[in-house]
Amino acid sequence: MQRVAVVGCGGSGKTTLANELGARLGLPVIHIDSHYWRWVEGKRVEATAEEWTDRHRYLIADDAWVIEGMKFGVLDERLDRADTVVYLDLPTSSCISGIMLRWIRYLGRDHPERGIYTSINWEFLRWVWSFRRKQRQLLLDKLRNFSGKTIVLRRRGDVRRFLDTGIRGSARNTAIRH
Repeated sequence: MQRVAVVGCGGSGKTTLANELGARLGLPVIHIDSHYWRWVEGKRVEATAEEWTDRHRYLIADDAWVIEGMKFGVLDERLDRADTVVYLDLPTSSCISGIMLRWIRYLGRDHPERGIYTSINWEFLRWVWSFRRKQRQLLLDKLRNFSGKTIVLRRRGDVRRFLDTGIRGSARNTAIRH
């Protein structure tokens, strides 16, 4: 594992897993949200499509990384560069509770250097709530065409077991189920 893409719904634990994978594998960790958003006069502002495409290409050009986040518009390019994808396919209830626990744990304060953002708004919650219904199948279709190793983890316990036993190459491809 030299180029690992960690994907999944908001609140699924992508950031935590990516940070842990990076530490255990000795790879740099890239948090997509830390590069997609920029601060302008004290407010978070989205990158333009052109800015984001250029920045993403720069980020994935390196030979070794763990990158976490979604952003479907550039996901195909990321998957083309990755040798491993870890998909956190957790239930919506787990993702919502993950968001709330993150907000409580960090007292609503962002830590961009660690990829931790605590902003919660209705648009984000709607996206999380509808992820399995609207985005999951698109992601599964993309992963079906992925040529590298695909690891699908469906529960937080699966993530812990993967970290404890599977990251040094012993994890086998996990079948993608609907």
